Amino acid sequence: MLLNRTFEAYFHHSYWLIVHCLLLTLGFVASFSLTALQAQQYTFPVNPGKTAYLAGNVGEVRGSHLHAGLDIVALVGTPVYASADGYVSRIGVSSYGYGKVLYLTHPTTGHQTVYGHLDGFAASVADYVVAKHYALRENILDLTLKPDELPVKQGQIIAYVGNTGASAGAHLHYEIRTLDDVVLNPARVGGFQKELPKDKLPPVITYIAITPLSVDARVQGQFETLTLPVRGKGKGKFVLDKPIDIWGEVGISIVTYDVANNASNTYATTNIELLVDGKSHFRADLNRIPLNQGRSALVHMDYPLNRRTGQGFQRCYVANGNEMTDNYRVADALKGRIALRDKRSRQIVLKASDTYGNESTLSLSLQGAPPVAQPKFSPAQSPLKPQLQYSIVGNILKIEGQNLKQGGEKAQLYFFGTPLDLPLAYTKQQTSVYLWNLAHGLPEEIAVGPIRIPTYFKMLVPSQTSAFYADDELEISFEPQTLFDTLYLEVERRAEGWRINAPEIPLRTHIQVGLRKHTLQPKQAAYYLSGGSSAMQRSYNQEGILTFDTRVLGTFDLLTDKTPPKITLHQRSPQQISFKISDDLSGIKSYQATIDGQYVLLDYEHKQKLLKTALPPNIQRLKGNFVLTVTDEVGNQQTYTTDF
Repeated sequence: MLLNRTFEAYFHHSYWLIVHCLLLTLGFVASFSLTALQAQQYTFPVNPGKTAYLAGNVGEVRGSHLHAGLDIVALVGTPVYASADGYVSRIGVSSYGYGKVLYLTHPTTGHQTVYGHLDGFAASVADYVVAKHYALRENILDLTLKPDELPVKQGQIIAYVGNTGASAGAHLHYEIRTLDDVVLNPARVGGFQKELPKDKLPPVITYIAITPLSVDARVQGQFETLTLPVRGKGKGKFVLDKPIDIWGEVGISIVTYDVANNASNTYATTNIELLVDGKSHFRADLNRIPLNQGRSALVHMDYPLNRRTGQGFQRCYVANGNEMTDNYRVADALKGRIALRDKRSRQIVLKASDTYGNESTLSLSLQGAPPVAQPKFSPAQSPLKPQLQYSIVGNILKIEGQNLKQGGEKAQLYFFGTPLDLPLAYTKQQTSVYLWNLAHGLPEEIAVGPIRIPTYFKMLVPSQTSAFYADDELEISFEPQTLFDTLYLEVERRAEGWRINAPEIPLRTHIQVGLRKHTLQPKQAAYYLSGGSSAMQRSYNQEGILTFDTRVLGTFDLLTDKTPPKITLHQRSPQQISFKISDDLSGIKSYQATIDGQYVLLDYEHKQKLLKTALPPNIQRLKGNFVLTVTDEVGNQQTYTTDF
């Protein structure tokens, strides 16, 4: 985001910025102390002076991101107040994201404040916004303002609480940021002692997961993530009753959330610490979240595990590609990983604490247990047909043979037609498991006994590099910032399209995919559907190659959309006309209305599929020939006309 800030303001407040930087160097000590940085006496944005009810706070794991503010519950239309003197630096109007949103810059404090999901703006801001709508003839706005355009005073009403954008109920989403877009915890820096609820309850810890991270790693003798519920043992005390057998390099993840007095919602646990034999091994602090590293939330959390379980696991180690380095303190080069290659026991304590210092602990024991050096293969007695499959777990190729009758002592990996023997790693029930470090090569085929299957590996794509893959049908472009970690690129042709790896692998930025062979004519509309999701990625034709950008891997099916959007009259009066609009396939892209050829502002709320006119104050009624045009993501249009 580009914010306006004059050199004079920066110079005048350079002392504050120097102090700010010094405080940041204190790390976790500064984050837990009530310093001058945290003593700003801001005006609480909703019902100042009264105790607020929060629906969310900073640091919550939410799907693919960490929540960046306080969600303050209030009725639609409740006034929203400016937290401090400053100016409106950005205004957004959309049906998605923060919906109607205001950004204020406060030069005297060195912060920004953000007010999202608004129902509408106060008069001075609203007049400015309406004028911009009509000047630009645009219903969706993202405006950057100069410091002298819309100045505000502390305590001034600037907007009203709403439920616009990606919200699930009426509330104000409120943020405090630094001028360079680092989200701060308002409970730490706002001075809101009167408004924020008092909390004396410790966080809750519900699950722990232990994941093998090296080819020799085992958890309870197997190469797979072990997920276990934990047992409560009094206030703020949780335990695992039995030791866990570990070998090699492993990582721990936990599910933890905060609770508060007189609240039914759950909140973020902002601090996590991992201790090994009484010594701090890893610490995470989510009271500061750099927005330019926001996609790193995907590797701060255990994204593949969260997709499988629906839980909010957070890693207690720094995953490859995680740029949120200022949020962590680690003891050594393992960055929170635990390496056990002896038979001793390790005592693990996990601490979870909330914004107010309430703390819970989880205690468990890890026991070093080396894997069987030469596991014995036993032919399956099951009448079921033998099967062979593989998966990618981090950097490891995991091969599993079920119901094998013969040949299970080893697998064979084929490289350019030449086999390489891979010994049996271990067995579990009727399954034989073989492990291979993909950094040592990408096999084109795998065989165990008489069963032989192809792989779909195409190339190794390192992180932090540009790369390009192409075959007769497909091309894929990677930028240096695309990947968090090395990608072992898989491309599999499917009946309706292609599979490119799996959706459990997160991407930091988009890849571009181009189809050299497809059935569409150059001017036909098309789009791609990823993994059965309803989220569509726009595509276009360029020199006969159909290309699209995606930030999600998985299966992509080529679909055509020739059906225009649907428009249904909802309500009509001389003062306002409203519609229900929808699109069966690619989704709504844009909507425009005119009356006698003159632009008419439209307000769209996608949650209700409701589109309505919003007349400026100087026009009291609709009069003339009204034309509404709705366009979907691939260019199909539907038009509605009527006379007033």
